[in-house]
Amino acid sequence: MAGTISALAVLVCAAGPATAQDRNPTFSILSIPTISGTPVVGNLLTASGGAWQSPSPNNTSTQWQWWRCSNPFAVGCQLVSQNSQTYRLTDQDTGAWIATARWIRHPAKADCNPESECLLSVSAAHGPVSVVATPAPTPVPTPAATPEPTPEPFVATPAPAPASVQRAASTTLRTMRPQPTVRMRGTLTLRGARVTLFSVRVGTRAHISVTCKGAGCPRKTYSTRQRTVRLRAFERYLPARTRIEVRVRRAGYYGKSTVLVIRRGKAPYRLDRCVSASDTYTACPEPK
Repeated sequence: MAGTISALAVLVCAAGPATAQDRNPTFSILSIPTISGTPVVGNLLTASGGAWQSPSPNNTSTQWQWWRCSNPFAVGCQLVSQNSQTYRLTDQDTGAWIATARWIRHPAKADCNPESECLLSVSAAHGPVSVVATPAPTPVPTPAATPEPTPEPFVATPAPAPASVQRAASTTLRTMRPQPTVRMRGTLTLRGARVTLFSVRVGTRAHISVTCKGAGCPRKTYSTRQRTVRLRAFERYLPARTRIEVRVRRAGYYGKSTVLVIRRGKAPYRLDRCVSASDTYTACPEPK
């Protein structure tokens, strides 16, 4: 049924002469249909009810129709669906009012236009139809990143020799010239140190040996006879409590021992001592 529809509570078509079958063609509406369902786009509306009285109640036919109206009075409406007792709201219904109508026709009214039927029972308008907006997702705040502390550079400097170290006895051992040089520098980390330079420089015919203790040791032992060496295996992150000892030996000379212990939050502890011919720690002799 195209076009615009004006709602009427009761609509009776013009009838021809009464016949024996149609002695009382009058229909009367006892109750109008009702609509259930929330008027929100996407929801399903259901029509029900609507009672009437007719001369032959068992000999009538009914048809459901759905109208889209621009006002709550069901005037100036547009047919949107028929032949169904349910209707699902669409985006086009937004802001409109929805009504349902029940057409009732007595078979005796054979001369009535089937599209206009003989009796019209219209519900109250249902609406207005609204759109439920999808709620915007609640933004999750990005946790502020904990700033990394600026790495603190360090240089491992010698600590005073402990008093327990024996004084150098008068011996024929000589002091190496030039003195072995051990250098370690880098930056402190939260749990240790990142070593960027670890080098040893010695004179001729000297032997260098390195021993490492602790869970973070990249190598347990290392030895070489090079005069200048970068201990690159140890130039890396070393956790606290890593202990490295560098020993330099040469026949007929005092040996040199440098112990480095990685600490948390502090520059590595360093202790330099001499080593006697019997491989015991001793104080280094005074330079002559």
